[in-house]
Amino acid sequence: MNLMRLVSDNQVRLIIEFDGRLDFERMKQTLRLILDREPILGCRFVEGWWRPYWERLPNLDEVDLVSLVVTENVKEAVDAFIFDVLDPSVGPQIKIRIVRSETDTFVLRFNHEVLDGGASREFLALLVDIYNRLDEDPDYRPVPNLTGSRSMKQISRRLSFLDKMKVIRRFFRDWKTRNFPRGNWAFPARHAEPRGPRFTTFRLAPKDFTAVRAFSKQHGLSVNDILIAAVFRTFSRMIKPKAGTPLRLRLTVDLRRFLPSGTGEAASNLSGSGVLRLIGGLGNTLEDTARLVRDEMDPLKRDFIGLGEWILWPVIKWLPFRWMKNLFRNLVEKKKKVPPLPPQVSNGGLFPISLFRLGDVKIKDIWFG
Repeated sequence: MNLMRLVSDNQVRLIIEFDGRLDFERMKQTLRLILDREPILGCRFVEGWWRPYWERLPNLDEVDLVSLVVTENVKEAVDAFIFDVLDPSVGPQIKIRIVRSETDTFVLRFNHEVLDGGASREFLALLVDIYNRLDEDPDYRPVPNLTGSRSMKQISRRLSFLDKMKVIRRFFRDWKTRNFPRGNWAFPARHAEPRGPRFTTFRLAPKDFTAVRAFSKQHGLSVNDILIAAVFRTFSRMIKPKAGTPLRLRLTVDLRRFLPSGTGEAASNLSGSGVLRLIGGLGNTLEDTARLVRDEMDPLKRDFIGLGEWILWPVIKWLPFRWMKNLFRNLVEKKKKVPPLPPQVSNGGLFPISLFRLGDVKIKDIWFG
């Protein structure tokens, strides 16, 4: 994941609007205790020639982990924070800003190398738990999680021999889906000076989401089928691919789906990737596209989706890190001819807002990106 910093800032952002004001001092104490509960968050990334490693920061009590900005221009203060760069080699791997007007907006940035979308829900649940416990017991201290696995072993050790053979089959099926038929649709690449990330947000009103859910149920589809179909049709209008071009979307997959508890043993990145391919067009209507998506996705869901790349990690981990980074940098900086990459879609999953209550303060809205 660290190599991805050559092409992106590799950060995940979470923005939460509350209906009241948080206890700033208690929030600072909460985050400091989280860094003890999940030690990886209080480390910095060290690039070794052969193996990189995580080094615990010695001065966490002196680090500005949570900042408070009081302003009427909430958007400007939020943007200033989310566009900032979190350097993993400096650490810690997570930062929080509370933007205060009449109510508080909570902004969280963390390093994607240590946490993913699924872990952000686990982090938020942990934050709520510690914050509320400190209200009852200011001396509360969580037990450090020193034994939980952060690696893919927490999934692979649950797979039978037959399952692992099916994962290998998944790898070759993914490889075929990515490469055949030949050709890709992609947004045109423009070589220019880096401008940093840009964001746009779109809120689906509750009544509209209810309508989407009712429509999907009526037609034997899932909400995700509808949303992915909408993405396909939107990208098709924007990219305008040539007739006959295979239409692919890269998908992130939360691999916690393969864990009985649905949660990781420790703060970790358990994201996999898959490819959804549609051939022969998108149909005439959104419903047509959604049915095509469903017919492609359902077999993937039953066939170890997201685990195909797992078989590469035992090979990659034995290659020198510095060599791998230099190789990847050469591909990026020298602009060598590489196939165009299809668009990617990530899904942060469901956030059970009703459970995330900080004292008397409740969540009004949440954005993930």
